[in-house]
Amino acid sequence: IFADSYVSLSKEKSFEGSGTVLYLRYKYKTKEDSYISTFDLPAALSVIAGSKQSFRIDFRHKFPVSFSIRVRAERNFISDGEKGELFLFDAGWKWKRCSGDARVCFYRTDSSRSAFYTVEKDLPHVAEFTLFYGDGARLFLLNSWKLGGSFTVGMKISRDLYSSVREIAVGSSSKIVTAMTDLSLEVSYKID
Repeated sequence: IFADSYVSLSKEKSFEGSGTVLYLRYKYKTKEDSYISTFDLPAALSVIAGSKQSFRIDFRHKFPVSFSIRVRAERNFISDGEKGELFLFDAGWKWKRCSGDARVCFYRTDSSRSAFYTVEKDLPHVAEFTLFYGDGARLFLLNSWKLGGSFTVGMKISRDLYSSVREIAVGSSSKIVTAMTDLSLEVSYKID
């Protein structure tokens, strides 16, 4: 049995005559887990309660020449003293039939409980959530080219660097890694 509640206060401000947006968010979340033993009589009830606070600043600016930047800074606090920090810089561009997105992200969290989530564009238009926890950095590059007709070719490459070793487990096998590289290629055709 669990109960989950949160309060989120956010403000987004667009500046007149420019492509600048400033987004501020404070989020306070509480969670309470209750466990009832079915083996002992009378039934025992134990409660685990916790809270998480999150501060986020997001700055986006679109330039007149099909170029945009985004800066995001976020900090998490958990009631037992855990914390996490994230800094992200994102740049996007469009030029004729080519578009791209480049990102660098640095993060530090005490555990997966204070982790961060970001959305990365997959190929061609699917939202992909990436989880950041521990200490590390992520470099990300996405390019797509619109060929003649309805054909589009896309390439995504990302490199994750961890400050300490990380164990990746799949099924019954596991591997210790300090860095991971991901490469995706896709060709799509749009039917009208």
